[in-house]
Amino acid sequence: MGPLFRHVVLPFVQPGRLAPLAQKAAEALKASKQTVAVFEATTAGLIQAALQAVPGASAYGTCGAVSYSSGKAAAVLGVEFSGASRPKPPDGAAYKESKNIWTQSLARGKRLEIGPTWCISESGACGPTFNYPDVTKGFTSIFVSGPVEKGLFVESPHNDRELNMWGYTKLALDLLEECVQEAASLSLKQPAEDAASQLFSAKEDRFGGVEVEVSESSATTSVAAFDGDLRRALVFWQAAGKQSIWLKIPLCSSSLVRVSSGQWFRISSCKARVRPAYQVVA
Repeated sequence: MGPLFRHVVLPFVQPGRLAPLAQKAAEALKASKQTVAVFEATTAGLIQAALQAVPGASAYGTCGAVSYSSGKAAAVLGVEFSGASRPKPPDGAAYKESKNIWTQSLARGKRLEIGPTWCISESGACGPTFNYPDVTKGFTSIFVSGPVEKGLFVESPHNDRELNMWGYTKLALDLLEECVQEAASLSLKQPAEDAASQLFSAKEDRFGGVEVEVSESSATTSVAAFDGDLRRALVFWQAAGKQSIWLKIPLCSSSLVRVSSGQWFRISSCKARVRPAYQVVA
């Protein structure tokens, strides 16, 4: 299990009204003027539905998707997140670990692609039957990507399908609230338009590469924060098959050029005759 994940046992959650499950997370999002996207599998849309059930959800909601069949996920999530090309895990333990890898990758990738402050990803198994003989009870993996990143690996004491779905949903929403509150306490909270994921504005060029413009707001971003977001962005762009990446950095953020050079970019040109002026690295 990766260092960002912690193991928890599923609590009992009585099926009922949706809004109370998401109330605290919704209040934290609204207080910090932040947004969220949700990508779920086993919870079948309950996380998104609970967030949307809270009055004022338009202030923080962006989008979401449910992809239950990994083999068909490409149509919804994109080819890079399709399970069709991945080998089947050999046993239950490997299957469970694959879910941690999947949710972390998906949450990070979709946050960069869509641009919310936060992105939740969830995937596991509810029961009552399972694909592996050594998996006999429900489990799921939940990952939240944003200014703070955390994951949960959840093991259920039973294989009651619906109770597992409600329990996973509650834990996902509690984890989101925990991350938002922690970011605020660390003075890391940012409005949606200034979120780290908004440092980059990317568009595909006619040659199948991607042109990435770094916003002028990056001048107030720490080098460490920029480096982390750039690394995650590169993983996503490379997974999407981009052969060339052009990165335009404002001259007011010239300190970030060195970070980019450290990740195999090289300086291509410097244009100071336009406003804002940019350095281009490729």
